[in-house]
Amino acid sequence: YTRAGAGENASCPRPEADSNRFEPGRLLVFRTIMLDGEPIGTIVLISDVLELSELLRWHSIFFVLLVLVLSAGAYSLAARMQRTISGPILSLAATTKIVTTRKDYSVRVGQSRHDEVGVLIEGFNEMLAEIQRRDGELQQAQDELERRVQERTGELRREISVREQTESALRDTEERTRLLLDSTAEAIFGVDMEGRCTFCNRATLRLLGYADVKELLHRNMHDLIHHSHPDASLYPAAECPIADAVRGGKAYHRDDEFFWRSDGSKFPVEYWSHPVQRNGQTVGAVVTFVDITERRAAQQTLQDAKEAAESASRAKSEFLANMSHEIRTPMNGIIGMTELALDTNLTEEQREFLSMVKVSADSLLVVINDILDFSKIEAGKMELDAAVFNLRELLEETVRTFGVSAGS
Repeated sequence: YTRAGAGENASCPRPEADSNRFEPGRLLVFRTIMLDGEPIGTIVLISDVLELSELLRWHSIFFVLLVLVLSAGAYSLAARMQRTISGPILSLAATTKIVTTRKDYSVRVGQSRHDEVGVLIEGFNEMLAEIQRRDGELQQAQDELERRVQERTGELRREISVREQTESALRDTEERTRLLLDSTAEAIFGVDMEGRCTFCNRATLRLLGYADVKELLHRNMHDLIHHSHPDASLYPAAECPIADAVRGGKAYHRDDEFFWRSDGSKFPVEYWSHPVQRNGQTVGAVVTFVDITERRAAQQTLQDAKEAAESASRAKSEFLANMSHEIRTPMNGIIGMTELALDTNLTEEQREFLSMVKVSADSLLVVINDILDFSKIEAGKMELDAAVFNLRELLEETVRTFGVSAGS
């Protein structure tokens, strides 16, 4: 099939495999016709592209003319805009450069227009005014800050001066406290909640046999000086009164325990343990102790002397008791024989003499009985017998005895 007016470009070429290609003035399309899987022919489509080429040529010419017209219009517009926009913008740029280089925010851009550029210039001038205002406020704030810094610096200097004076006074106080601790004869040391040494004086070092306080600081004092009983058996820390003073906040006083020196020897001590409290909370304890070796020796000497004196006193009492008993026996005989002699016929002079002997013997017997009773009390031999008696009869006999003496 050939379209009418196709011209010479419609001549059919030789069939080819399925393909597409352009030739001068036309487009060729080849497709194979298949029937039951067998090729039976080829379709060739030939399209004339001359009209399309002509159309493209006219379009190109029109585009070139349009570009030339638009370029001329753009040039004319640019020339006009340069006078109306570029001038104010260049002035704005120059002002911006002055502001940035001189840091002078009082400069303003001249305003004579009311279009978009005028709005831009007006906004720029307002921005400069705001920056100038804020810069002034910032300068005031900086001046105020410098004033406050100077005031605070003065305050800090005064505080530092006061702190230095306080620290100096504290050092003087600590030095006086150290001198007082080192001047005391009693040994004093402190422990924290774990029983570690926090301080000690020279007497502590001397009594425990240490040369430097560093040998005791931060070490467990129970493990160093209170670890064993006098018989070398283990002394548990849970039973230590010093540790109990820390745990329970109680004060203790003991004089029946021993401390151990650095060389392994022990010595008897009397110690006082008092808890240290801060804001109502126990933070440790202070222990004061003295070596009572000489006191123990003096106490032993005194005890020995006391026992010797008591033994001598008992011997004296026993001797007086025995002697009183031995003296009372013949004295009773003297009294009895004197009473018998007084019952015989005597002259007045003899009776007077014997009466004097009897009175003296009775008096001596009373003294001997008193000595015997006192000796029994001292010797611990005085015994009281519980017996049933008639108080009325006892009083009548006593009165009757004294009645005879009173009547005579």
